[in-house]
Amino acid sequence: MHEWSLASAIVDSVDKWARENNVSNVIKVVVEIPSISMIDLEILREAFDMLKQESRLAKATLEVKVVMPKIRCRHCGYTLTDDDVRTQLDELMKGYGEEYPLHLMPDLAPALLKCPRCGSHDLEMEEPRIRVAEVVTE
Repeated sequence: MHEWSLASAIVDSVDKWARENNVSNVIKVVVEIPSISMIDLEILREAFDMLKQESRLAKATLEVKVVMPKIRCRHCGYTLTDDDVRTQLDELMKGYGEEYPLHLMPDLAPALLKCPRCGSHDLEMEEPRIRVAEVVTE
């Protein structure tokens, strides 16, 4: 499951940062996840809680902020709304089911979506990445 590998990457990278910066206890990790990736947040939290045990994150909580990336059409300049994106993603998911490609690679969104105004697939997306946004320490 992608959620487990994501949780492992979060724990490993924050634990490495804590060691390098002489931080003994991390108490909270805030992660931003693009809504288009459709991560199962319950599984992500469960994996985080299990994987953090032997690290400097043992007492940490995971806060997840689901963010809608801004997607703009390079052809006509239209910025897609959350509803524009959700409608297309719902349709896309019907065709792929469990193999939904944006779950693993949200950067593919511009190639799979189109502008509802002009029909162009020439879209650009800002901040589509999963990222650690904040680390709170003792």
